[in-house]
Amino acid sequence: MRSVGGRTSREKRVGASSGTAEAVKAYDDTIALGWRELRRIRAIPPPPGDAALLNANVFEPVRRQLALRAQIGKALGATDIPLLRRLRSELDNSSRALSGFARGYGFRACGEA
Repeated sequence: MRSVGGRTSREKRVGASSGTAEAVKAYDDTIALGWRELRRIRAIPPPPGDAALLNANVFEPVRRQLALRAQIGKALGATDIPLLRRLRSELDNSSRALSGFARGYGFRACGEA
């Protein structure tokens, strides 16, 4: 698992891709990994009384981030640079907010896959 809001080696692979199709495939892989990680995290019972808090501040934001990533993948395939910049900014802002909550709540980085 990776730290909340951090970049994985798979995400870095997107930037190092030699062509658009390769970058889109690499990006799609990060989205699939994100959904798998979310399912694994959701399977852990939350501390008593924290389910709603975690849903609102972790699980829903992660779902929105994965939806943004899907939009970024499409924009990447279309090489729509203005849309990519806007979506990336939105994703970065969401990641910062999620990381801030996670640190305050007590989440710790688990290492990078």
